[in-house]
Amino acid sequence: METQRLRRAMRDLVALSTLPAIWAGADTRRIPASLADVLHATLDLEIAYVRIDEPQPQPALEALRTPAVARASPEDFLARIREHLAGEPPPAFVEPGTGRQLRCAVTRFGMGDVAGVVVAASERADFPAEEDRVLLGVAANHACAELHRRNTERRLQTKTESLQTLAREQERLLRQVQAERWRLEDVFEHSQSFMAVLTGPHHVFERANGKYMELVNGRDVIGKPLAEALPETVEQGFVQLVHDVFTSGRTYTGSDAAVLLQRADGSARTAYVDFVFQAMRGAEGEITGVFVQGIDLTERKRSEVSLARVTSESDRRRRLYETILSSTPDLVYVFDLEHRFTYANDILLKMWGRSWEEAIGRTCWQLGYEPWHAEMHDREIEQVKATRKPIRGEVPFEGTSGRRIYDYIFVPVIGPTGEVEAIAGTTRDVTQRKLAQQELEALLQRETRRANLLGRVAQAGCKLNSVLDTEAVAAILTQEAREIIGSHQAVTSLTISDDWAQAVNAVSLSEKYAKYRDYSAKPDGSGIYSNVCRTNRPMRMTQDELQSHPDWRAFGQHAPQHPPMRGWLAVPLVGHGGRNLGLVQLSDKLAGEFTEEDEAVLVQLAAVASAGIENARFYRELQQQDRRKDEFLATLAHELRNPLAPVRSGLALLERTRSLEGTEKVREMMSRQVTHMVRLIDDLLDVSRITTGKVQLRPEVVEVRRVLDAALEVSRPAIERARHGLYVSIPKEPLYLRVDPTRMAQVVSNILNNAAKYTPESGRIELTAQQEGSQLAIRIRDNGDGLAPETLPEIFELFTQVGKTLDNAQGGLGIGLALVKKLVEMHGGAVHAESAGLGQGSTFTVRLPAISAAESGMEYMQSRPAAGGARAWRILIVDDNKDAAETLAAVLLMSGHETKTCHSGPAALEQLASFDAEVVLLDIGLPGMDGYEVARRIRSAPEGADLRLVAITGWGGESDRQRTKQAGFDEHLTKPVEFEQLESVLAQLAQRQPLDRARASSGNARQPEQRP
Repeated sequence: METQRLRRAMRDLVALSTLPAIWAGADTRRIPASLADVLHATLDLEIAYVRIDEPQPQPALEALRTPAVARASPEDFLARIREHLAGEPPPAFVEPGTGRQLRCAVTRFGMGDVAGVVVAASERADFPAEEDRVLLGVAANHACAELHRRNTERRLQTKTESLQTLAREQERLLRQVQAERWRLEDVFEHSQSFMAVLTGPHHVFERANGKYMELVNGRDVIGKPLAEALPETVEQGFVQLVHDVFTSGRTYTGSDAAVLLQRADGSARTAYVDFVFQAMRGAEGEITGVFVQGIDLTERKRSEVSLARVTSESDRRRRLYETILSSTPDLVYVFDLEHRFTYANDILLKMWGRSWEEAIGRTCWQLGYEPWHAEMHDREIEQVKATRKPIRGEVPFEGTSGRRIYDYIFVPVIGPTGEVEAIAGTTRDVTQRKLAQQELEALLQRETRRANLLGRVAQAGCKLNSVLDTEAVAAILTQEAREIIGSHQAVTSLTISDDWAQAVNAVSLSEKYAKYRDYSAKPDGSGIYSNVCRTNRPMRMTQDELQSHPDWRAFGQHAPQHPPMRGWLAVPLVGHGGRNLGLVQLSDKLAGEFTEEDEAVLVQLAAVASAGIENARFYRELQQQDRRKDEFLATLAHELRNPLAPVRSGLALLERTRSLEGTEKVREMMSRQVTHMVRLIDDLLDVSRITTGKVQLRPEVVEVRRVLDAALEVSRPAIERARHGLYVSIPKEPLYLRVDPTRMAQVVSNILNNAAKYTPESGRIELTAQQEGSQLAIRIRDNGDGLAPETLPEIFELFTQVGKTLDNAQGGLGIGLALVKKLVEMHGGAVHAESAGLGQGSTFTVRLPAISAAESGMEYMQSRPAAGGARAWRILIVDDNKDAAETLAAVLLMSGHETKTCHSGPAALEQLASFDAEVVLLDIGLPGMDGYEVARRIRSAPEGADLRLVAITGWGGESDRQRTKQAGFDEHLTKPVEFEQLESVLAQLAQRQPLDRARASSGNARQPEQRP
């Protein structure tokens, strides 16, 4: 008894270790259910309850399996179980509904961020035994490890893809900033003002334009501190002024300042400048340097000095200076002490639009100056007279060239007695300079703001790409969008259905709306929200525009809980191929209405977030594919080991068994197992070919009876071994299909094999075919294990096995029904499964387009194979595996063929010279010279053009078949070769006429011996 219990425990332990394979392709939510099913069946339990807690916000996964009488009140049942889990679980409790005394075991488990509990109860007196606890722990740990692995791989892949997206976004932002910098540099270099950039506390020259280099006489200043590059400016106080601006941040403006500058030859000159020292700030507002900008007034100053000299000299030189003054671009004039113009050069007269006679002797008032303008000049003239000092100003004036801005200076003219005799003045049009200065200042402000904004957007992009799930991406997007653009409300919603219904994933509200932070109503996708999601275009409106929009639905009964809207900006989240993922929306801007720039920033943030959301989803899909691959490989390894074990045992028996009867049984067993392995590999290759679109059907018109007979020939041994009763019902009148008969026979045999496998011994299997309208229905019905309702939707999925219980494991890769579905659909049909439940049997129905007898006539006759008897061949077998070559030669010899063997490429070429072979069975993987090269050499020789070449290889892919065809092979067989398949290929080769015609034309035709 103890040995039996130990064997049962070991069997169940091994069975439970294959749980990951059972979960192949299963959704995470199905793991507890399948675990509860397995435990309930394996450990003979009355109750199996599983709960798994994953990281928030994922809900707990829960499953309960109980007998039918208990399922009538599952809530009472769950309440009793949860009551046991709340405290110290008792060793036993009374089952609700039955009153039975059940012994229970509670197994808790956890790994990383996954935890859970398994509750098992049984009526057995020895429950739970030590082996029961071990099995419960193994099963629980398998589920916990599987979920923990999925979570870990998902986070790792998401982070990797996020970092890659971040790198691309940073590169794009860098290019954008570089383009803006080039624009600024162009303005800087071509400005009419001198400009220079001093950086750091030592005021190092970073840049200087051409005008500045002219000002400092072409001296090499770049990369040097101001005090070192222009040492003469230290004593003049300019270095201290720059330092004050750098430390205080205040702008300093200088007018008509004289600065002594050295020349390259050591001499000095005095320059007169208007200048501005302005602090430059970094992205965080810190002062990084000083911007120097100004106008060189030296030439103008010289003109002013000349004017003063002219007014003090005699009339004798007036004409000379009038000529000079008339040629200057500045406006030159003289006031008398009564504020009347006594002189005006030609440029000024043209600006007024007056002649000399109309202007001279008149005041500003009389010349039509605006009252405020004329009054200001009167005051200034009196001030110059009183102080005997120049006065300077800037004023707008509208003359013949339109409204312009002028810079002017009034200078006293001192007579011989020291009294002021007149007031001389010069005026320069500075409109372009002022506009350039204003544009430059505005450009600097815009670029500084844009750089700061781009920096914040880049930082937000880094945050968006550093998280691992969609909820975190939505939360960061919502918070960053509200803070960067500046609004009181921000909401991100992800689309959850085709009608644009959304789940509110993240909300960010300022303190203004703090009381609304618990609001969580879900938009149903109707109204104005659907416009954004449907069109994938942003929407920006004022509050009035929003309320007047025909799709605005307000908030209905939720209005008291929802914060009031104050304008609206919404941008869609768009995934790959234009698929809408949701939208992010802002309301109640901190200042003013939402702008086009706000929209552009939000579009950029939404684009980065969309990539993050989609990458997270792609990563989850990739994880599932990777998991399915791992589970399939594990299943494949398990299934291939199953037939290898008896084959290995059979070899050992052959070494020890001398009786013919014992050897025959072992040979039959080994043949069955090798056939099983070949079918597993063939199924696997078929799935690969169909999935990649490399399978080509060879349809022909056939009677359905021919297809069913071929399928029964394959499946009848399995049916007879299980002693099932087989009942076939086909109408007497012929039923026709246009199908690939080999593939359709494979479809029916796969379903029959499943029926035989999952029907208890001596069961009943029915195979019927009948016309139903325009379709032909083939049904396979059994009274076997049946299918649970929840398994019906997935039984045709790849790697899904029909049997779900460990004690009924029948082997296989779980791809037979997947092949059935794909092949039926390739024929334009459909396959459907039905079952009343476990133990109630199942029915599989294949529906295909039918062809009437009238339609089938000629095409059916043309599709029938030509009749002909078998013939004997002279066959050369080339294989480096001597045992394989000799064995195949012996079998062919027994069938009446003449054979020769060799084991390398050169030996094959040599053998062909002496052996008049008709067919060459050629292995591809030969040492030295491979089979491809041997085939090419045979075909290149005149005597080898008529040989039938058959490739025998372990590679059966479409590309492998294409390669053998290109090398000159007639047929391609995959190892291990079934003898019936080889005989079929030889029969097909016999029907090809070119060989006989070629031999006849060459005079050495020979009729092969005909054998039965």
